[in-house]
Amino acid sequence: MSPYIDPNSAPGYFHAGFKVGWAKHHLRLLDKEIGDFLGSDPKPYTVTFQDDLEAGEYIIKFDLAPAPLTLALMAGDFVACLRGSLDHLASALTLRPGGSPNDRASFPIIPINNSNGRKSFNLALHGVPAAAIEIIRSLQPYHAGDAYVSSKLWRLHRLWNIDKHRRIPLHPAGINLQLTHPAEMPPLSTGADNSGVVRFPLAAKPYIHVKPTMEITINFGDANEGIIVPFKE
Repeated sequence: MSPYIDPNSAPGYFHAGFKVGWAKHHLRLLDKEIGDFLGSDPKPYTVTFQDDLEAGEYIIKFDLAPAPLTLALMAGDFVACLRGSLDHLASALTLRPGGSPNDRASFPIIPINNSNGRKSFNLALHGVPAAAIEIIRSLQPYHAGDAYVSSKLWRLHRLWNIDKHRRIPLHPAGINLQLTHPAEMPPLSTGADNSGVVRFPLAAKPYIHVKPTMEITINFGDANEGIIVPFKE
């Protein structure tokens, strides 16, 4: 993206490109910050082992340091630029042949194909050429049925709304550590409550092995709003 381009004189669709380029810039910064966090010394996690003789349990506990808030702020900048690029594109399309100028045009992202969804879709794209409208229609999350929540467009839109209106969407980081243990001795508790605690019968202790390599996932989103997006996605 050239720093010598005057955005005021650039065609409308260039602005969408500027936004995408800036979103990529934020993504590169975010990638570096996450790498710095995960590669920090000391490591951002601890693993402790405990014999609970009274309960007859062998306890393994995993603790992960909180991810820096700056990660969520950078992710929000990325999401805002990328989502904004779509609205810039919709506005630019109204200036193309077959369109009619409309500075209120926006890029609709519709999860359910009902009367309200169709009304929102048509209002958003007023003035956009018919051929472009059909392309945008073909990209709508509702084509996936109930799986619309997995649509990339819907996930982008959802993160954008959370970040813009309600809260900074940094979800607690997840940690995956592989354990090997006898099948006849399953864990009593797998830390399903996100406590990071796994309990085994004390008799299983000699057979349990913890692999030293841990995979840490930085997640974005909000569990209360039904969306968790690992950084890799």
